[in-house]
Amino acid sequence: MNQSDNILELNDYLKSSLLRYLPTQSRFETPIRGLALTRYDKNTSAIKCFYNPMVALVIQGFKHSMIGGREANYGKLHCVTVGIDMPGVFHITDASSQAPFLSLSVKLDRQIITQLISEAPSIFTDQTTETSPVVVDKVSSDLMQAFIRLVDLLETPARIPVLAPMILREIHYYLLSGIQGKCLRLFNTNGTQANRIAQAISWLRENYTSSLNMALRA
Repeated sequence: MNQSDNILELNDYLKSSLLRYLPTQSRFETPIRGLALTRYDKNTSAIKCFYNPMVALVIQGFKHSMIGGREANYGKLHCVTVGIDMPGVFHITDASSQAPFLSLSVKLDRQIITQLISEAPSIFTDQTTETSPVVVDKVSSDLMQAFIRLVDLLETPARIPVLAPMILREIHYYLLSGIQGKCLRLFNTNGTQANRIAQAISWLRENYTSSLNMALRA
């Protein structure tokens, strides 16, 4: 079996798994922290949203997105990685009740990224291209298998507290060692201008409803 056939088989397995948890159109925030499953049974008009740092994999269908002013269009066997909090808008195409749009997403943990950067600097590939906070790429077999193991954990809730953190760390590792690595390293390396911007945006998003006390000085 070649790698392409293997990826298709893995995708079919994930499709069956998601359909069990999503019998109708819905979004399922799973018991695994940060893992969400999504199904749309019809095409949508533009939907506004706010993206946290995350990776999302499309298993069936197609999604057109504008994330922080950057176009990101992706479908089956492709994933998008977002490295910083940004507003966005998207619409779903190629979706029907017979062939629904299916995707899963995992929120990225800045602490895990920072730890991996310091513990395993050799995982980064040499990339000279301009860094974007939004990266679309074909999913690798390693990443697909990690997603499958994470979704499979939903069948054994007692194992989630022990095994989910290890699989989530593995997912972060594969992203950091892929073409997404430069993006994630840029926004999560302490002391860089990009990291300071990311922290400021994150703080504003979490505290925008809080009152600010500003002392006036003569």
